[in-house]
Amino acid sequence: MAREYDFAVSLKIRHPSIDPDEITRTLKLIPQHAWKAGADRPATAERSSAGTYRETLWIAPLGPSPYAPQGLEFSLDEALRFGALQVQRSRPFWNRLVAEGGSAELLIEIFGAETFTLELTPATFALLARSKLAISVQVHSGIRSRAVA
Repeated sequence: MAREYDFAVSLKIRHPSIDPDEITRTLKLIPQHAWKAGADRPATAERSSAGTYRETLWIAPLGPSPYAPQGLEFSLDEALRFGALQVQRSRPFWNRLVAEGGSAELLIEIFGAETFTLELTPATFALLARSKLAISVQVHSGIRSRAVA
């Protein structure tokens, strides 16, 4: 049965000063967005003046193993478990990150045209709780293009 929604899951990390390259090396994930605290922040249309970033931000899309068979679809539940397992594999790094004032969350973006149901298992909630990950959900109306994924 086809899903009535599409989704993307990303790991989002904030920290007062860590080098984003250290996060990339430790987690072995390639960030989609990353900047270091103190780095120059360019001016934009919304913000006319340049400045510096107050904190490090690092965001990487999560998915199944790159060795998984092509075309295999994963559920939101499986994607969240994958994210929590990434965190648990690097326990000392996460403990240090939190001790230094950092935080991490799984950002879930959901794209759906109509009413739909998300199903998450108790095992996934337990794994997320043990990982001390926050969950952030953004709901978008309309199905996103597969080409964007």
